[in-house]
Amino acid sequence: MTTTISYGKAATCLLDAAEATLLRPRRDEFLPPDQIAAYVRAQLAQPINYPPLSQSTIPGDTVVLAIEPEIPQQLQVVDGVLRALQDAGVDDSLITVLLASSSTIAEALQDGLVALGHSRCQVKVHDPDNEKEIAFLGVSQNGRALRLSRTLCEADLVLPVTAAKGELTPCEQAPFFTEMFPLYSDRETNERIAASNAEKFPCVAPEISSEIEECGRQLGAGLCIRVIPAVGGQVAALLTGDHSYVARQANEAYREIWQCDAQLRGNLVIATVAGGVEQQTWQNVGRALAAAEAILEPGGCIAICSELAEPPGLALSQLFGTVDYDVARREIQQNPGTDSKPAIQLCQTLERYSIYLRSQLSPAVVESLGMTPLASDSELEHLAQTLRPCIVLEEAQRLLPSLVEVEA
Repeated sequence: MTTTISYGKAATCLLDAAEATLLRPRRDEFLPPDQIAAYVRAQLAQPINYPPLSQSTIPGDTVVLAIEPEIPQQLQVVDGVLRALQDAGVDDSLITVLLASSSTIAEALQDGLVALGHSRCQVKVHDPDNEKEIAFLGVSQNGRALRLSRTLCEADLVLPVTAAKGELTPCEQAPFFTEMFPLYSDRETNERIAASNAEKFPCVAPEISSEIEECGRQLGAGLCIRVIPAVGGQVAALLTGDHSYVARQANEAYREIWQCDAQLRGNLVIATVAGGVEQQTWQNVGRALAAAEAILEPGGCIAICSELAEPPGLALSQLFGTVDYDVARREIQQNPGTDSKPAIQLCQTLERYSIYLRSQLSPAVVESLGMTPLASDSELEHLAQTLRPCIVLEEAQRLLPSLVEVEA
């Protein structure tokens, strides 16, 4: 008996499933893609604990949709938000869709919106290195200058559109606006916050949580839109309204889908990173490692199946050739980058386990980071036959596995 493992955008491999346990989301229901826009439009007509859009805008207001890169069905979600804004009397020409992702993704979104009739809406990519595009928002309580995208600061209404992620640890629950700030700030702010969070990994540093919350308040972004992802890059649900209420409800809805129970630990955990280029990131590799560790035997192995092509950033590069991961972790904390979180996760995992990585990176890069490259299905199959029991985590970057006691 064999099972098909899917990863990346459409990559698959066959695995002998005789000794493999497959862990996947509890539910696989999702909204039909052709109904997402109407669903979003209806949700925004009656936000939770927040006035409707028609009462939040006046004629001539400029609106910015700040889109997190990992939103599933991005085009359909944005189309629904734009139509809801039209219902509230906002013209497309006054709306900017702000992305933190590549120009290629922005161009594809712009083309898709034009095809749907939104030709006057502007799609823009944030550049953290362009000082002209950064504005001074205000000063935090601890005296920090709050610097943010000028596009956001000058808008009359900001609508953050983010993806729910659940929590791996109690302290990992994201405070309001954490997906937008420091994502849409300048390079210096990004690296400063990465350094503070690296010291508190895996938690968000308390002073950073306060700064993030304060940024959201000063910006006046009280209304938020949070998408709950479903399997296969689909949308399970979407919540709109007051940020604090929506954040709690979205995390609960996320866990109802993505939490799963394992009745045994694996000597090998195969963790897949599914989705297109926007999902093939070091951040998601770090999440997949954390998920795999939760159900791995001491001294076991993790095999990450991905189409990762993103080169290591500043923090990850400090692992090149290291033999002491505790020293490497301290160096990352002293010289942080925006990839500090996955870099520290990789350090902690490599201290205890062996990691195999299937990716689009060169074998030399993978090996320099302390991992073993996987080049073929047969190599993965050999691992699965040799290291038993084997557990497969589908869409491991989202899955929240935990070990449960089995009564004798």
